Amino acid sequence: MDALDNFDTRHVLNRLAVKRNIPLVYGAVSGYRGQATTVIPGKTPCLCCIFPTSFKKEVFPVLGTTPGVIGTIQANEAIKYLAGQGELLENRLLLWDGLHALSVN
Repeated sequence: MDALDNFDTRHVLNRLAVKRNIPLVYGAVSGYRGQATTVIPGKTPCLCCIFPTSFKKEVFPVLGTTPGVIGTIQANEAIKYLAGQGELLENRLLLWDGLHALSVN
């Protein structure tokens, strides 16, 4: 489960997950926006494949509800994976826009 605040560290976590064949549930937030996906080594692109370079480090405000929404989506993905039920966010990047109250994947 990724709960990190920068892509440099996420890339380290991604490499370790791929090396050890451990699924990675990714989530990131900025302001009113967030995104999430589930990486299954050997089955889906890894996080470094999706985001090959780190983003510019910045200080930004995050609306308190945004991490709650993305964190809940991540927790749901982990539960579905462990329970072997439902459809994971494999090969899809969920984008959340809390300002406009919509989700596109």
